[in-house]
Amino acid sequence: MIMVETLRSDIASFGTPDPEMHVDYLVELQALLVSLQRWQQHPFWSKIVDALDNEYRHTVMLLATATFFEDNANSVEFQETRPQRTPDLFLVLGPRNRIAVEVKMPEELKASKVAVGYDNLMNVVKASMEKAGTGPSGQLSPQHPAILVIGSFQTWPSDLSDFARAATDYFREVKGKQKHVMGIGLLSFVTLMHRGPAKTSSQPALKMTYVGNPGYEGSVKVITERPPHLQRPLG
Repeated sequence: MIMVETLRSDIASFGTPDPEMHVDYLVELQALLVSLQRWQQHPFWSKIVDALDNEYRHTVMLLATATFFEDNANSVEFQETRPQRTPDLFLVLGPRNRIAVEVKMPEELKASKVAVGYDNLMNVVKASMEKAGTGPSGQLSPQHPAILVIGSFQTWPSDLSDFARAATDYFREVKGKQKHVMGIGLLSFVTLMHRGPAKTSSQPALKMTYVGNPGYEGSVKVITERPPHLQRPLG
């Protein structure tokens, strides 16, 4: 509601000498609407709508993650909450091959007004992996190859490289362990600008900064980045 009311205030300011525009809120709202439209025919739809009330940002990032992987030619399977811990998603690559995907939405990355930085991102990576759990009872258990996705709103450009460095250093620290973990990704909303002769328009898109685990020993592979000529906006 804060986001919607802020955008309404922005619209009202357009006729004043000092118009305002919160681009971050606009992109977030555009991304949310496109994602909701994308999945509204899914059997999981009613649970997604319910989750928006209780876990808004996690739900938005879950939908974005599902959209990203489906756009990369993966079959996505949502998971219901159960007594035992389960990942948020499975990528179904065939009759026997499934990849567990757990989505975390850390407080530090919900709306950072400054760059988070390497040290804080390293803490985020460690805390998110620990919270997910990579043991037999964890959301990223050794039963399946696994990917951790960390969501980020309002991502600063420098944080993309700092995250890649933090995730690389994390895998260096746990070398020889977590052999079933394929990698860690930072999923961010970005804005694509289209400048024409008469007007400039914007469109939300998804960017995955993915770091593979050099210690991963599985044979299952996943595509986490499309070739440039195949990349397209969200939805």
